[in-house]
Amino acid sequence: GFEWIEETIFTPENGMYADEFGHRVSIQGDVILVGCGADDDNGQNSGSAYIFRFVNNQWMRTKLHASDGAAYDNFGLTVSLSGNKAIVGARSNDGNGVDAGAAYIFDIGNLLLVDDDGSTPFSTIQSAIDAADHSDEILVLPGTYFGTGDEVVNMLGKKVWLHSRDGKEVTFINGDGIRRGITCSSKETLKTNIDGFTVTNCNSGILAGGIVCLNSMPNIQNCVIQNQSGVGMYASWGNPTCINCTFQNNTDRGVECIGDATFIDCIFDGNSTSGPHSGAAMELRWGNPSITNCSFINNTGSFYGGALHGEATQAIFTGCFISDNNAQTFGGGIYFESHKPEDYYPTFSNSTICENVPNQISGGWFDGGGNNIDEECPSNCQDITDDLIVNINDLLLIIGDWEQPNSPADVNDDGIVNVSDLLIIIGAWGPCE
Repeated sequence: GFEWIEETIFTPENGMYADEFGHRVSIQGDVILVGCGADDDNGQNSGSAYIFRFVNNQWMRTKLHASDGAAYDNFGLTVSLSGNKAIVGARSNDGNGVDAGAAYIFDIGNLLLVDDDGSTPFSTIQSAIDAADHSDEILVLPGTYFGTGDEVVNMLGKKVWLHSRDGKEVTFINGDGIRRGITCSSKETLKTNIDGFTVTNCNSGILAGGIVCLNSMPNIQNCVIQNQSGVGMYASWGNPTCINCTFQNNTDRGVECIGDATFIDCIFDGNSTSGPHSGAAMELRWGNPSITNCSFINNTGSFYGGALHGEATQAIFTGCFISDNNAQTFGGGIYFESHKPEDYYPTFSNSTICENVPNQISGGWFDGGGNNIDEECPSNCQDITDDLIVNINDLLLIIGDWEQPNSPADVNDDGIVNVSDLLIIIGAWGPCE
């Protein structure tokens, strides 16, 4: 009789035990949607889904997550395709109550494949953007991508997902020292997604740098913006969002922002300024930017405000770490001023500000509570005996005070010395850094 021939086997990215990849599938032409409802990316059993598309004689894989994914949501337990829409169910989402459930619709569009070796339909990122329609996905293979004209990439206001296949470590946007890296100046929205690139070697001057956002609000994730002979990112009167991005070794600030912007889980490291400039990591003017869980380290300002400087901004800093920054005059970590209107200063909450030179903070700011501001940074070392090493002496102290209340051996401050403290000491074994 007729014999069916196996064509390929799909597998998940970083698949783990009991992920339940393949529990539900949907197929439409050369597009296949596969659920993975017990994936743990956003917590245990948070779930995910995969889109597989046959492009350029190969199957290409894209992973989807819920925008508000959380543990036990089971996103991906049910899936379906219809036209250019993918719908993914999360039966245990808690948005409207415990296990109330939710469903997510994704515009999947077409997949445009880019490789700088000429083996795909597009050899430059810009040529793929030029050809793309709203909701398309542009997948960029490893390589170094250059451009012509004023920038390497201009997003042209398109609602596309531009992302690298293998990450920022191997996918580079290079300005050749004479042009911008990425321009968003056509009212891009949060549906313009840029994900997984290293943007480097871009130009200096007015409206120049690694990324330029004018009256736009793109969503930029998992990128490194480094080694510009100017500003890492310049944003003016939009509201771009940067998540898990690193701004590093840029010579005219990591970020200069006029108006609003959102930064989450970003690192600002080794940026500098020259001349009468301030805010080597971040310069903020006006607006209400939001900066959450970001680190500002080793930045050097040539005037004041080694890491942060701003004027008339009501920025909100939450859970940030600001350390080892340097200014030539004052405000080694922070200097904010307000001329018009008066008392427009940022608010800092639950942040650590320490070991900046010549001082921690100058100028105006509001204390939202929970801040740790000191000449020395707090030590994370679990050294009970204060000999700068976690060793047998600390272990013996725990054993000697076993089940004792109010003891210096109570490492986790839960009121008693027990196995929890013992495990912490074992985990921290060795010299303090």
